Amino acid sequence: MTGQQATYATGRRRPTEPAHVVVFGGEAPRTGKSLLAIELSVALLRLRYKVGVIDLDRQRRTLLRFFQHRAHTKLSNGYSDYQLGTPYLAHVYFRQSETAEAAETRELEGFTAAVQNIYEDCDFLIIDCDATDRYLNRLAHAAADTVVTPISEDEADVNVLARIDPISREIIGPSIYADMIWECRKIRTETRLPPLDWIVVRQSDDPESAPPPRPSADLATLAGRIGFRAEVGPWLPKRYRDYHQSGLALFDIKLDEDEPRAVHRAFESARDQVSTLLDAFKLPLRHAAA
Repeated sequence: MTGQQATYATGRRRPTEPAHVVVFGGEAPRTGKSLLAIELSVALLRLRYKVGVIDLDRQRRTLLRFFQHRAHTKLSNGYSDYQLGTPYLAHVYFRQSETAEAAETRELEGFTAAVQNIYEDCDFLIIDCDATDRYLNRLAHAAADTVVTPISEDEADVNVLARIDPISREIIGPSIYADMIWECRKIRTETRLPPLDWIVVRQSDDPESAPPPRPSADLATLAGRIGFRAEVGPWLPKRYRDYHQSGLALFDIKLDEDEPRAVHRAFESARDQVSTLLDAFKLPLRHAAA
């Protein structure tokens, strides 16, 4: 962790800044980070919390686009905040710089400005990172109270968490990403901030498909060695993404009564799984909404 990151991590928490920061990060691509960030954000909005979001995925912008669609749907249909709540959106503008040092300075300034624009007004701040080791992503992790890392059962995803011997399958040590989490925890301990909670979510697979091979290293063993809590993610119905163009999350969707019963059961099951997972996050629901 650089000196700038350490300064940011240790200096951000003041009594006037109540937001609990949840970062969705990890270096495994296409594991559902943005989808889980969407569901958590909407769940908190439905509980009447004030939520801010920052999307650091400069290529896909899934989280940002979802809430832009949601705001349009809300305005077009005259929905109330309770019917279709929307978060505070903060933007980090990406600019090219001549040197790496200049780029990091710009990114630190942009990220700090984005956070400060919404931090004091929110109960929760949700940050979605892409699957890279960029400086902006490291800044976000330095600011995190909770980190959520979705993975699949794929061998490559497990290697994001730890270095594993290809012959013996023994755990050699933490990965680069896990080392970054350890550095963030170290800084928080030294400055007497609450411990960083790291949750690894193994995404469920389509129940109709054949079960994939299990990873070479058991996730529970990795959890004990590397230091995270292991949870199981939801399986989301295939039609779930059809509603994203309208900015509707799982708990917003109201199916027609003439939809096949199997479709209704799939959505009901997905809602139950998401609720169970969000409860497992153990977020500090301490700022009761008005």
